[in-house]
Amino acid sequence: MYTMIYVALVVVSSFYLLCILRSILSIISIITNSYRKLWRKPIVHSNPHEPKILNILVVVPLYIEEEYDIKVTLESIARQKYPKNSLLIAIVVEEEDKRTIDNVYRVLNYENLLLNRIKDRIIILKKPPPRTSKASAINYVIKNVEYGDVICILDGGDYLVDEYHMARAVSLINKGYDVVGSQVLRLGESIIGKLSYLDTLIWVKIGLPSIASILGIPLVSGEGLFIRRKTLQRIGYLPPNLLTEDAYLAIPSLHFNIKVAHLDSKVYESTPANILSLVKQRLRWYKGHLQCLLIALKQRGISLLGKAKLVLAYCNPLIITSVLIAYIYTLLTLVGVFPYTLLFPCSIIVILSTYTAPLYTLNIVPRGVRKITILLPFYWLLLSLVSTTALIYPLKIKWYKTLRGQKSRVVNKL
Repeated sequence: MYTMIYVALVVVSSFYLLCILRSILSIISIITNSYRKLWRKPIVHSNPHEPKILNILVVVPLYIEEEYDIKVTLESIARQKYPKNSLLIAIVVEEEDKRTIDNVYRVLNYENLLLNRIKDRIIILKKPPPRTSKASAINYVIKNVEYGDVICILDGGDYLVDEYHMARAVSLINKGYDVVGSQVLRLGESIIGKLSYLDTLIWVKIGLPSIASILGIPLVSGEGLFIRRKTLQRIGYLPPNLLTEDAYLAIPSLHFNIKVAHLDSKVYESTPANILSLVKQRLRWYKGHLQCLLIALKQRGISLLGKAKLVLAYCNPLIITSVLIAYIYTLLTLVGVFPYTLLFPCSIIVILSTYTAPLYTLNIVPRGVRKITILLPFYWLLLSLVSTTALIYPLKIKWYKTLRGQKSRVVNKL
């Protein structure tokens, strides 16, 4: 019994320390307005030579995709103010995923003026088994299609809000950046959808700026991601068995001194359709971050300080798990099962997750969804259960498919 209590104390103490450090980073990020310093929006001109035109290979990995989501992504690409003869869209589908293949052909046969602009610039690749991960699908395209100085990655259902999104990304690459990440916001009309939107908004406005600007760890999202082909070749492509290939890029960025920029252009993505889909999505993310954490600790050529910063960047599953531990520890202490040793820090975590966090979001969220912030503590408690499962249960998580809800009406409101 005492051994279990001792282990619990050590675990809670380490998780609490990570919470303190990340909270300090968030506070500094808010005070110093890191958001505006991080996200860049270069001006692009109507002159086709400004910026210098680079050929872009747009990789769209699909798996069990609905016709609607495929259409949204392709029309979003067609709307871009970028020379269509400098784009090649490579749709990669798992060979056994007949349903998605049929949906792709149905969309391409759909008589639509927007799609007609890019139909002759689309190729379909059927990736043979085994199916492993999104990273393996991306690698398959890049190794089999030689077109493109720059690789752009979009998922099914992604919607590029800014018509100059690609032009701005190329402008940053022309200025010497190797990788350009975008703002990714997940939208949905359900309660889960709105809470996911708030979660991603907090990440874009506070979480990511604190890690990228203050720690200097360039985390990027996998949707709306631009990367030089030579850079991918230099780092040995993406690890095929990794669940979060986007988060992984921070490690080779430090190792190879790769320059990363964050573009102030939004990519809208649908949120999970239900709680089960949300749980599957987060299990994949948390396992992926833990994979990155282990890789960062083992990586040679990165200083101890660099590894410490990477630990802080990849510790999200541990921090989220600390919320559940804090609730349980506080309750057990109140009934006299556990000693009062960590009651104060655990109580602070409970208070922060219950009251403070939803309050500071009020200044960064649209009025239409502010009322839903009161449910954020319950949402984070659910995520804490998921992250705890990812930590203690040795799940072998594959490229889970996240079933998504519709976001069209939400996009119009925002």
